[in-house]
Amino acid sequence: MKVYLSPSNQYDNLYSYGNTNEMAQCNRIAEACEKYLAANGLEVKRAPAGQNMNTSINDSNVWGAELHVCIHTNAGGGRGCEVYTFSGSQNQLKYAKPIYEEVAALTLSSDRGLKTANFAELRATNAAAVYCECEFHDSADTAKWIIENTDSIGKAIAKGICAGAGISFTAEDTSDELPKSDTPRDPVPLTLNLLGEGDSGEDVRALQILLLGRGYTMEGYGADGSFGPATKAAVTKYQKDKKILADGLAGKETFTKLLGL
Repeated sequence: MKVYLSPSNQYDNLYSYGNTNEMAQCNRIAEACEKYLAANGLEVKRAPAGQNMNTSINDSNVWGAELHVCIHTNAGGGRGCEVYTFSGSQNQLKYAKPIYEEVAALTLSSDRGLKTANFAELRATNAAAVYCECEFHDSADTAKWIIENTDSIGKAIAKGICAGAGISFTAEDTSDELPKSDTPRDPVPLTLNLLGEGDSGEDVRALQILLLGRGYTMEGYGADGSFGPATKAAVTKYQKDKKILADGLAGKETFTKLLGL
């Protein structure tokens, strides 16, 4: 079975605890979910951090996903998990219901239930699509809970997917569980080599995620792994704010500040 995981790219949705954001934590949840799904023999594709929603929809459709799972955390003063489908059809609910039951069993409050919505990722994907709002991040206690339980939440989503697919979940104990932490993990660049306009790859993507997580946007671009003019402008602004050489090049001093080293 082919499962596409689409974690939130909403870096500007800030948490009430932990100096972090929805994009960072939902990517941690998606990483854990991918790990458990792969351990149970499912074929998984996870959208890169910060990827545009329309790109994820197209990517999922072109790949031929059989299930498309959006992973988000919520805001607006509520508490608990809620899971959406587009129409509430049987093919959607066979995944949505067990995902909700598994995640809601973990949360501090769990009475929000199954709902329908006209969200683009539910409407425009060819696969059966499920949109999971794992818990609310605008209260300090629930935000702290999310940060400390990203691995457990990812496992719960994976268990729900397996249940919907009729697969017995057999990865209850894995040797490579992600460590729990009171503080969110930042992506660490593969190297600290000097990065500038024209560069591309995972180091650039890590730089972009760090910038987004600290509120430095790139004029509509996400963490696409391409160091263009928008990334250079964000680096330059960050350097000016931190009173270091503002040359638009990301080297050791810039990364050291971004990583808090």
